[in-house]
Amino acid sequence: MASRVVKIDGTVPERQYVPEYTVGVARKEIVYPGLAQCISVTGYYQGRLIGTHVSPGCTAEELDDHFAMLRTESESQALSWYVAGQFRNHFQTSKAIMDSRDALERTVQGQLGQHCTFHLFDTSAVALEIGGFGIDLLASIVNAQVKFGIAKAFGSKQKTFKNIALWYFTRI
Repeated sequence: MASRVVKIDGTVPERQYVPEYTVGVARKEIVYPGLAQCISVTGYYQGRLIGTHVSPGCTAEELDDHFAMLRTESESQALSWYVAGQFRNHFQTSKAIMDSRDALERTVQGQLGQHCTFHLFDTSAVALEIGGFGIDLLASIVNAQVKFGIAKAFGSKQKTFKNIALWYFTRI
């Protein structure tokens, strides 16, 4: 079976929308639309963001493809990685390869390198607070730092994102 994972090629835009099974790069913002059972992985390197949107339905080969594209695009220079998404919902999916927090941590550290820093955030509770099963997640660069925002999934692309403090993320 052919891999469903694709990389958005072309000029690196200011803002990139990265749906499921996609890897994208942006100069200022990446939006991960419709994270319901999915996990986003965002790297910050050379003043850019790189990210992917991992579905719990991806195969082991596709999971490897996600991370291979991240490594290739960032030239293994992304020293800070931020992993966020509906962990509870993801882990409960019977097909999920990363079926626990331990498996998630082992996978990202093993695939992206032990020399990097990793920050994890389960958005499940915040998603319930904003009244939705799914969320849209915004990763952005502000004053040379990565910031995150969250909004209810679906609807207009022109939405207001609620800021998420980085202390929500656990460093592993």
